[in-house]
Amino acid sequence: MRIEIEIESLDPAVLPLRQAWLAAARRHEGRHAALAASAMDRYQAVNAGPLPSAVREPLAVIPSLARLLSDPLWRPGPAAREQFAGALAYFVDPLDLIPDEDSHFGYLDDALVLKLALAEERHEWFAWCDYSDYRAAHPDEPGLDRDAWMLRRRERLERELRRRNDGGYRADGRRDAPFADSYAPSTDAPLRFGIR
Repeated sequence: MRIEIEIESLDPAVLPLRQAWLAAARRHEGRHAALAASAMDRYQAVNAGPLPSAVREPLAVIPSLARLLSDPLWRPGPAAREQFAGALAYFVDPLDLIPDEDSHFGYLDDALVLKLALAEERHEWFAWCDYSDYRAAHPDEPGLDRDAWMLRRRERLERELRRRNDGGYRADGRRDAPFADSYAPSTDAPLRFGIR
């Protein structure tokens, strides 16, 4: 049996959890490399033991999140850095809302904090995951930092949007046919709307 629970990150019921993980971030402020190393050590110890899949799956992002915080070429903005550092700090620190010694539920709150932090900063997280995969596939490319990667992502997105919306537009941005004609059903192609 599978049970799914939906939680809004800004739900007032999550406030105590949010306060705890942001307090943990403040305790580790400025020591993110050491925090990342501590999180990796703790993760390896915890992952070796028995964990329910509802906890094991969210905790599996810890190695990648630790690399994000310690990578000298990837500097996320202050809000994302605080969220990610807070999630790792909450995992590392013994001051949890549910004590980690509880064999059944001890890491449930840690898993929830990780999920909430990644959901709130999902754009940064997805960009990091793409960047990390790209660097693993192209290890010889020097000097590719976060800013250069984000510029590449933006340019790629814009190319894709232009490619999808080029039907019916001239080089000067004006439509080949009157705009009202674009509402007419077509038998050979799906209806497209241009975004300019």
